[in-house]
Amino acid sequence: MPSTKEIYDTITPKVAKKKFVILAIIAVVLLAIILFYLFLHDSKNITYTTIKPIKGDITQSVSATGTLSPTNEVEIGSQISGTIYKLYVDVNDSVRKNQILAEINPNKLNQTKEGYEAQLQSALANLEASKVALEQKSGITNNSNNSMKQQGAKHLQSLNYKMQKWIISPQKLI
Repeated sequence: MPSTKEIYDTITPKVAKKKFVILAIIAVVLLAIILFYLFLHDSKNITYTTIKPIKGDITQSVSATGTLSPTNEVEIGSQISGTIYKLYVDVNDSVRKNQILAEINPNKLNQTKEGYEAQLQSALANLEASKVALEQKSGITNNSNNSMKQQGAKHLQSLNYKMQKWIISPQKLI
């Protein structure tokens, strides 16, 4: 039967004892360095670096993160509706007064304009027909009273006035 010393040496070999001793020494040294730094290190000692003043430009840079919001936010709209053809500005671009921001596709506007021109031609044709009818009525009733002629002339003047107004501003025909 083995002796107690042999059993102890078998359970705890000498290499394990050496590793344990080395690790314990390293731990004690690290603990001593940390304690020295924490308690004996003078953290109140402030040092200043001074130089002689010189003339020069003062520069300072600032960097920040976050969301920018405009000081003045304006919603815009157009007087006519349509599809955007060209866009000249982007989000958050600064703009000036009377600056063109976008163009609307002119195809629909041109079709509307042509429709108004067709209505104008139709109204002019109706005016001519009314003039001819008035001349025929005035020829037939040449001997009738002058008040009917005056009424026809006033009606003709009213039609002429409306047509002139239509030519100047087709959207505002009364």
